[in-house]
Amino acid sequence: MKTILSVAQVIRADGTARTDCCVFIGDDGEIAEITRESEAADSSRRVHSVLDRRDCTLLPLLADAHIHLGISDGINESPEFHTVSVIDHQLATYLRNGIGHVLSLGTDQQWMVELSQERQRVQVSGLATPFSAGCGFGANGGWPPEMTVPELRFRPTDEATAKDQVRQLAKQGVRVVKLWVDDFKKKVPKVPVPIQRVVIEEAHRNGMKSSAHVFLSKMRAIWLRLALICSRTRFETRW
Repeated sequence: MKTILSVAQVIRADGTARTDCCVFIGDDGEIAEITRESEAADSSRRVHSVLDRRDCTLLPLLADAHIHLGISDGINESPEFHTVSVIDHQLATYLRNGIGHVLSLGTDQQWMVELSQERQRVQVSGLATPFSAGCGFGANGGWPPEMTVPELRFRPTDEATAKDQVRQLAKQGVRVVKLWVDDFKKKVPKVPVPIQRVVIEEAHRNGMKSSAHVFLSKMRAIWLRLALICSRTRFETRW
């Protein structure tokens, strides 16, 4: 056994807290056991060091459900960042900061969908586990711009095409669809409501969740969140 950490509290995955804990860290860097501080003295484990971290709280790994892998270096956006090395650097950064699972929404090429699925099957040490919504849905001639990704987003202009594109994602094993609904204060076209409805309904019909970037007034957005709190549609709002 490598190290014991004495911490103020441990937050369990269900949100409850356990106080005055000792955390045993194995030689592999993984948590081997969590006990009460009073019980640690009776442990037969061989320990190399004991660290007093009673001003700290230990949390489970967090999840970030809205990121865009490989579109930026943190300053600039460009298709040149769609590489495994850039994505792995980003995933390593997430894990170092306590985020163990990430969902990339709507800006992923097909190979990134396949990469995320492989990483879910075989986790890579030191990297957060990625999930992908694949190719997202935008307005024809509108948002989002294509400059950030090498592959074009879905921009259906009729309901039949929209259904077919959702089914394409379902066949790829994608479990979430991303839809942009934003005209940037009437500066660009917005996805028509019938197309929005078809994308969301077809996603749900195929057992997929849906996530939408929407532009609404603040009050309307609040009411929309309340109305959809029990649905399988997640909304991001911008105002």
